[in-house]
Amino acid sequence: MPLEIQECIKSWKEKLPDFKVKKWDTTNFDIDSVPYVREAFKEKKWAFASDYIRLYALYKEGGVYLDSDVFVIRRFDEYLTHRFFSAIECYPEVNDDLQIQAAVMGAEKEHPFIKDCMAYYQNSHFINPDNSFNEMISPLLYAKAAEKYGFKYKNQAQLLEEDMMLYSIEEIAPLTDFVSKRTRMVHCCAGSWRWNKATKAQAFIHKAKDLIVRFLVLLNLKKTWNWKRNFKNFKSSLKD
Repeated sequence: MPLEIQECIKSWKEKLPDFKVKKWDTTNFDIDSVPYVREAFKEKKWAFASDYIRLYALYKEGGVYLDSDVFVIRRFDEYLTHRFFSAIECYPEVNDDLQIQAAVMGAEKEHPFIKDCMAYYQNSHFINPDNSFNEMISPLLYAKAAEKYGFKYKNQAQLLEEDMMLYSIEEIAPLTDFVSKRTRMVHCCAGSWRWNKATKAQAFIHKAKDLIVRFLVLLNLKKTWNWKRNFKNFKSSLKD
């Protein structure tokens, strides 16, 4: 496991010592139960398979999801007073579109929003009829699914129907560039990708090596390019 990932996980242990760990893998999830997942596994597109598995874990047991490259700066206990929480995200290097954070989210067991997101995968195939791949980006899926709950494409705190709380970009930063005094967590790795605007879907492809849940937190280990430099800069900024 890369040192930088270890540092992120260390931050959880330091800030969230009361959280528990559960591991999700093929021993407790049937990959053949959902065609989309089965096909993604067959093509070794682990990240797309994990997009469904994280939802399944949250829906069945509830908890908090964090990608393994999420660094916890401060506790977020008040977030847990809501039935669902996540945050707005934006990647200016790609475009100005606002989406819903996929690296961090929490939900109570059987939350209807999670069920709606799961339904997309349950009713879809990863391999299209023309043999291309259905590489739906989860932040876009979440944003679209949240529209019926009142989601607005604005960078502001939003309390939606079914007690869905979405925080601003600054609270759960998708890039280290967005870190402020209000930030609780930061998705350190996201800003390191060298994106091509013509292939923004590819920028979100994660190569998952393992699936772990910390307090039902699904960890998705990712392949990145400039991660070490990005993380080093972020750690230095915390000392300033």
